[in-house]
Amino acid sequence: MAKMTDDVFKSQVLMAEADAITHSNSYMPLNRQMMEYYLACPNGYEVEGQSQVTSTEVSDVVGSDMPSLVRFFLSGRDIMKFMPNTEDQRDIDEANEKTKYVHHIIRNQKSSFRLFHDYLKNNEIQSIGAIHYPWKEEKKTEVKEYKGIDGDELTMIFIDLEIEAEKQGFEFEVIETKVHKSNKKVEQKAIVDDEVYDVKIKITRTKEGVVLSNIPIEQMLISSNAETKDTADLVGHQFMARRGDLQARGFDKGKLDQLPRSANQTDAAMRALRFRGLDGSTAAQAVISDPANDLLPVSKLYVMIDYDGDGIPERRYVVKIGTLIFDNDPFDHVPYAISSAILMPGSLIGRSRAEITMQSQLLGTETMRSIMDNSYDVGTGRIIVNDTVDMDSLLTSRNQGVVTFEGNGDVRANAAQLETPFVGDKMLLISQYIDSKRAASTGELLANQGLEADKIYNETATRFDGMRDAGAAKIELVVRVIAETGMLDLFEGIAWTVSHFQSSKDEIMVRGKQLSINPTRWWNEHRVDAKVGQGAGDGAETLSNLSGIFQIQNQLKAEGSPLVDDKKRFNTIERILQAMDEPQINEFINDPAIPQQSAQFLLEQNTQLMQALQQANQKNPLAEAELVKREGEVAIAQGNLALKGAELAEKQRQFDIKQQSENTKDLLTLEKDYAKIEADSGKDIPNRGPEQ
Repeated sequence: MAKMTDDVFKSQVLMAEADAITHSNSYMPLNRQMMEYYLACPNGYEVEGQSQVTSTEVSDVVGSDMPSLVRFFLSGRDIMKFMPNTEDQRDIDEANEKTKYVHHIIRNQKSSFRLFHDYLKNNEIQSIGAIHYPWKEEKKTEVKEYKGIDGDELTMIFIDLEIEAEKQGFEFEVIETKVHKSNKKVEQKAIVDDEVYDVKIKITRTKEGVVLSNIPIEQMLISSNAETKDTADLVGHQFMARRGDLQARGFDKGKLDQLPRSANQTDAAMRALRFRGLDGSTAAQAVISDPANDLLPVSKLYVMIDYDGDGIPERRYVVKIGTLIFDNDPFDHVPYAISSAILMPGSLIGRSRAEITMQSQLLGTETMRSIMDNSYDVGTGRIIVNDTVDMDSLLTSRNQGVVTFEGNGDVRANAAQLETPFVGDKMLLISQYIDSKRAASTGELLANQGLEADKIYNETATRFDGMRDAGAAKIELVVRVIAETGMLDLFEGIAWTVSHFQSSKDEIMVRGKQLSINPTRWWNEHRVDAKVGQGAGDGAETLSNLSGIFQIQNQLKAEGSPLVDDKKRFNTIERILQAMDEPQINEFINDPAIPQQSAQFLLEQNTQLMQALQQANQKNPLAEAELVKREGEVAIAQGNLALKGAELAEKQRQFDIKQQSENTKDLLTLEKDYAKIEADSGKDIPNRGPEQ
């Protein structure tokens, strides 16, 4: 098969995108309705002149779930862990590096808390929540201005800039210089003229890395046959961008100028809900009348297609703006973390907690309206009168008012109060039943739901524990689902992205320790294990369990048992501090695996002992020998520390040499294979070279 032509490729992409848009149009009405229920918007069943109150069951359930989700995922603990495949130390170290580095990347995202809070809330309200995690390279410039500085000061500024530019990797250039005379007083007598400078320096920083962003559900494009993101024909998202911003990102200006501005927002109805005012109004988007601010529809698509004609479909990254395709590159990954609160078998799109609560809110709203209408009728009352009553005096309400009627009969025979029976108490039983059904379906715990007053004191602690555990199990299932789907994809995806695009090592701080991470040396695929949603969400219970383990470890240590050592006890204390949301472990305890910390502890201990001996020596001459002994121990500890550091440095040097040799050997083998393939096929391999 021949390589696909550009026209055929474009038509195939447009067909796949049209299928995804049609699929989106099929599930978006339900998602808009779920958002309306969450916002307690009018449901369309209102009757003029009657109560229009709206119940808030969906908002209540989401609000009840969010604290648990935030506690599970945003407490600062490690929520996922890469597991080594073998007992090889290099494999173990690589898995640990991935765990620490991916957590570091996630926590250091701009507005990280808001990002994940919105992602979790999308899972609660909408059918899916999605995070996009592409590799981005951005250039940012800033201008520093210095006024009235002399030549020496200017020289020092340039020296500092050169040092920092080499250290931080930025570029700078002088964009404007002015030289003028300035009067300076010498000994407050003579006045001389001296040259001073006004300088403007532009600093350009190139920042690259993984950038996370939430994708609203109305922007997501997923093919209709998608069971998973990796098997879907198309996964991507569509959004609006300014023409000028697209040009600044490097897209061809000539092609951009061919495209007309778009007046349509992606799913304007959902956007109107997101920007809904407190009074229910929606403001139109203000657009500055300028070609650079024209909005254009942009589609970032990851399409599975046989572009090269070898009979095997491959994933390609496509950027489509308007009707034109700007980028078309091979890309063997789909950089989206997609999850649903409730999974649906055989479908990438699941259900939300809002969806299973909508019926309860609808019934609750109608029940509340009936109760309020009945209360209004009972409170205001109505009167039955015959035609002898003066209607003007009856309808005029005032203190000590008089109602007149004609005739000499009984007053009560001419006017009587029309009784409206109060049914609110009976309607409350219905409301209570609806609440109990909602609690059963969502797990929202109401401890005294449905209990009679005289039976409350007869309830056992076991029953309440059972109710609590049953309710917690449902939200823990939601946590586990999000962890094993969206979060797992996010962690594996970030590790894949940095290992393919990051070309240099990175220095990071993890729990007070400086680590050097080099993703270019990651060669293994590691399984990711979730550390949340496994019944360990209760901090008090976790602390209690770990404290019990620590007591057992101390007992074994005191007995001299080989089952425990200082490192394992340190691991337990580290987990305890994590459960207490204390990320800086080194502020509380030394790691016995780090020689510097252990040696420092020994030095401090010996220093304290020497001070005590010096004080005792003033009273006891025999303590001099002990003092000399302790000084010798300190010297030995310092020597051991220096020796250990030298050993570690030598091991690292030998490892680097070995790694470089292995890399060179692999490249030579690959070059040999390339040459053989070219000789057999008679064709040159494109993009061939060591850098590829």
